[in-house]
Amino acid sequence: GDVYKRQYQRRVRGGRIGTMAAKACGYILRAAGKSFEGIGKSLQGDLAYTEKMSAHRAVKAYQGIAPTVAADAFVAPSASVVGKVQLGAGASVWYGACLRGDVNNITVGSNSHIGDRSVVHVASEAGSLGDKALSTTIGEGSNIGPLSVVHACTIGNNVSIGGSSKILDGAKIEDGAVLEAGSLVGPGTVVPAGQLWGGVPAKFLRQVTSEEASALAIELEAVSYTHLRAHETPEHLVCRLLLEKKKKNKKK
Repeated sequence: GDVYKRQYQRRVRGGRIGTMAAKACGYILRAAGKSFEGIGKSLQGDLAYTEKMSAHRAVKAYQGIAPTVAADAFVAPSASVVGKVQLGAGASVWYGACLRGDVNNITVGSNSHIGDRSVVHVASEAGSLGDKALSTTIGEGSNIGPLSVVHACTIGNNVSIGGSSKILDGAKIEDGAVLEAGSLVGPGTVVPAGQLWGGVPAKFLRQVTSEEASALAIELEAVSYTHLRAHETPEHLVCRLLLEKKKKNKKK
């Protein structure tokens, strides 16, 4: 028994020594790498390039201009809201979405929602199809489906954009219009109020019925409810649960 015990102890000590040796070698190699990096930079002088890594920030200034975000608006941690962007009360930008106001302004009205991994951008004179700088405006109570591209265009109030749709430079979606998922609205196209469009390129299909408008309003309310829960702090959560419990007790 003592022989096996001594053999086990030798193996443990050997393993520890090997681990310590590996760590020491790693430290020496990393230190040598840093030294070579410093020598290379000094030889390059002003031509040396250093890549700086920073933690992701959902809301970030661009060229000294920071986005304006309402106190009760929600921006997901993995979203990007950059530069000249204005988010109204109750608006939300969901996970992976990007609003880039670098060369012009983006305005998102109150209670409008930008779906996951959607891209909202603008156009400068040089980058516009019509050689005209174009901002992007999204009205109030509108819902942009996930994976959509909204580029240098105008979207009215209470508009519903299906997922994976693309709306290009100078296009205009008027109040209460609905765009089917996967549609492409070409540059300068106007979708009149209260109409349903779809296809590639998008074309008029029919008028939006009152039942559909009511269903879309309920859907928007559901998105707003989810947004409120996502934005809820622990203190708000406790208060809400207490109020709900109080209401249940009153009913009993």
